[in-house]
Amino acid sequence: MLTFTPTGAALGSICTGLAGLTTATEADLEEIQAHLRSDLLVVLRGMNQSTITDFRDFARRFGELNQYYRPGQWNDPSAPEVLIFSNLPHYGNLAGSGPLDWHSNNSYCQRVAQYALLYGVRTPAPERGGATKFADLQAAYEALDSQVKELIDGLEVLRSVKKTIYKYSDLKEAAGDPIPSGIGPLVRQNERTGRRTLYDVGATVWVHILGMSVDDSERLRKQLFEHATQPRFRYDHRWQQGDLIIWDNVSTLHGRDGFDAAETRLCWELDIKDEVATVRPLHSEFGEKV
Repeated sequence: MLTFTPTGAALGSICTGLAGLTTATEADLEEIQAHLRSDLLVVLRGMNQSTITDFRDFARRFGELNQYYRPGQWNDPSAPEVLIFSNLPHYGNLAGSGPLDWHSNNSYCQRVAQYALLYGVRTPAPERGGATKFADLQAAYEALDSQVKELIDGLEVLRSVKKTIYKYSDLKEAAGDPIPSGIGPLVRQNERTGRRTLYDVGATVWVHILGMSVDDSERLRKQLFEHATQPRFRYDHRWQQGDLIIWDNVSTLHGRDGFDAAETRLCWELDIKDEVATVRPLHSEFGEKV
């Protein structure tokens, strides 16, 4: 029997009682998805014995995987779909030990990530840093005053991974094409929760709002971002070994605190594609006016 305990923060619940990823029943998945709709984030605690193929196969039960690849030596050949985040050179030191800025996964793709899953294989002790932080963009949108809502409803944003500060030049789509740029909404309807939400107001892949100057666009983004990441909308997850976090990627932002570089961090990550395309691809080169 699964037990869900609220985190005590703005979003999220901690799930205990699941013996392992391979033993999850359809009823278990239905319960987890119900809590994703209400809580936006679920931490499955105690998944310590999970293999990378267990993780991949469990993720597939939530929908179609958004597959990326990196050079072969940085993947596990038994599950090349899984993106390995680690500060270990063996895995390419993807994301290192520094902080990662707030973002929503794949907001530049035609079918954005509806869910994301992150499994902590090895994580630093909480006092060593490395917390993963989340913000509830639904609650943040609902707390805006009516004038701001009127201003931003219907606006579209150009987002491009070519702008990202992380410079993951080797990260590509499975088909081998460069990761795309895309035009999508600033405010969107989350069909799973039935609520309106801000969408990816982080700076990582944001270029500008269509029809607005870059400077005005950035001022508005910062205003929305600072509003959305207030403590009243946040949950900061301090890892325990074997935690697996599943979250609604449409209605949240997430980021990571830096950690002691002497510590080892190894995480597996997968995204689940949204069922429909809500972003228009931009085929022109980054930097062209739109």
